[in-house]
Amino acid sequence: MKGKTTHAASGRPTARPTITLESDTGPAITFPGIQYAATSFFEDDAVTLTRQHLYRAACGDHAIAITSINESCRLRRAYRIGHTGEECTLSDGALTIAMSTSLLNVLVDALCGIDHEQQRAACGDSSPEEAPAL
Repeated sequence: MKGKTTHAASGRPTARPTITLESDTGPAITFPGIQYAATSFFEDDAVTLTRQHLYRAACGDHAIAITSINESCRLRRAYRIGHTGEECTLSDGALTIAMSTSLLNVLVDALCGIDHEQQRAACGDSSPEEAPAL
């Protein structure tokens, strides 16, 4: 049942809500799906609040909405991420980029400021680095 979930109490299929992610850098991205995670953080140096919402589309793709807000402006960005084996595509609705899943993991780590070697050293772990799965 593509695009449907089953209501636990009745067992009847229930349509997933339509989600629209607005973007200031491209067209809105619309899909049936659910939000499964959200986070926010404040950057003191930039005086900016950033919120991230993660979604799973009914077709199995993922999407992320990122909103950054500071004293003078708000910037909304939205991306859809599709996976096919070891390859993935990122799309903001105007531009689509294909890359390996391992490269996407490296980019996410860099954007999030994750230094796996530093984390392992702080935890006393000397095992070889493995890229985390998305």
